[in-house]
Amino acid sequence: MPQPTAPSNPGPEGGPLNREQLRAVLLRALRLPTPPGELLPVMQQQPAESIDLLADCLAESHQTLERERIAELAGGLGRAGLERLEQRWIKGTPEEAVGAVPLLARLAPDFLQQYLLPRAARWEHHRQDAVVKAVAFSGSRERGRLLQSLAEAVHPYVLPGLLDEIGNAGDVRTVPWLMRLAAGEALQAADLYVRVKAIEALGRIGAPTAGPLLARLLEARRLWRWEHPRELRLCALQALGRIDARRARELARTARLPEREVSLRPLEPQPSTTRIRHRRYARVHLARPLPVRLSLALGTIRLGVEVLSLAGGFARPLPGAEEADAARVRAIPPGTTTPVEFQTRLRPIRATAVVRNQVAAGVGFELVAIDLDARTRMRQLLAAFHPAE
Repeated sequence: MPQPTAPSNPGPEGGPLNREQLRAVLLRALRLPTPPGELLPVMQQQPAESIDLLADCLAESHQTLERERIAELAGGLGRAGLERLEQRWIKGTPEEAVGAVPLLARLAPDFLQQYLLPRAARWEHHRQDAVVKAVAFSGSRERGRLLQSLAEAVHPYVLPGLLDEIGNAGDVRTVPWLMRLAAGEALQAADLYVRVKAIEALGRIGAPTAGPLLARLLEARRLWRWEHPRELRLCALQALGRIDARRARELARTARLPEREVSLRPLEPQPSTTRIRHRRYARVHLARPLPVRLSLALGTIRLGVEVLSLAGGFARPLPGAEEADAARVRAIPPGTTTPVEFQTRLRPIRATAVVRNQVAAGVGFELVAIDLDARTRMRQLLAAFHPAE
């Protein structure tokens, strides 16, 4: 069967394609091993429409190869396509602006460096979160620098995820700033959870210059007590293990941190993966649902968590729940922020989560705020189910 290609005489009487025709040709071309050579000339006849379609395709893409093809085609549209993206960011609706971010991060990072912060700083946290993800998923070599430029303006619920993505970007230029943040010397001496996220980002990047700081955070004492909270020390040990494994093993002997909890590490970045989105922590499938209470504007909902990690999880109505409960779950809009309370045997683990998606009568959620004592107890809960290394 012949492979589909862009038509050499695309529109009526050789004129331009309408939007639906152009979209159909583009989607077929992206599925081919190599996009046909005549596709770009067709798109160059309509650069504004073409760049909008490429931005839409990139927003829906899950594969790195497809992302790279889209970015290459977008670059081939030249200045006319780029001007369209710039105008979408400056004058478009918030949805149009966010949709332009991945291609701008690839094609015009200096423009985005200049104009990203002034507009994004005025938005609510769910839109800021969308911008962070758009920059992160762009694959731009400048994404670490771009994300750092947003850090002082984003909502506290957005900052932890932003730091995760800076770590995944692997840009060593962000290391000095991350070190100040990990030490409590940046972002108005950021809270402890943010410091933990900065420590984990340093571990993901693997910068040797961070080793001495991580060792100090792990070892520091005040008289007979450790200076820093247990969870912060544990994360410093994990990050140090990625930078200087021998030194980490030496310090672990006197750190008094359970190996089973230390083994629950952030997942290694995988630059060679074919998927755009990366898991940050190992997911644990719980033997039985863990009750969790969500406090929403429409009332309190009680669910059972079936899959859990240090980043979030998936929950659905508990067995025997009424249909009304399932209907209330389906009514939760993605992006909703809610206090959550995990009902453990001893005392509840409290945090703040954002609902990410709805799947199979349940919700996926991401933790965006949690104190370190609660995170330690969640780690202990997960370690009981996670296979030891």
